[in-house]
Amino acid sequence: MKLEYACIINQRCILMVRAEAEAVAHAPDLGEEIYTAWVETMDVANPNDVDLHDWIDVLTVKYQASEVSVRALFEAIRLIIIRYDELININ
Repeated sequence: MKLEYACIINQRCILMVRAEAEAVAHAPDLGEEIYTAWVETMDVANPNDVDLHDWIDVLTVKYQASEVSVRALFEAIRLIIIRYDELININ
């Protein structure tokens, strides 16, 4: 049952990060790419241990978004992931 909830919550999380990126940078794929980066290669619980400079430089160019927007999305999406992880652990 927990796995079933985790899949549903993961899908909702992806929709949320895509919506956030659409609102901030008009690039929903940017949100999903940041989500994937956090989930696959970074520790959302310890963001101070993560060097985002290279990620921000690459994604700023790739999506032609401002550095401020991309930096803000990294933090917003990190918080979204943490919130959805909490929901998975409740179920």
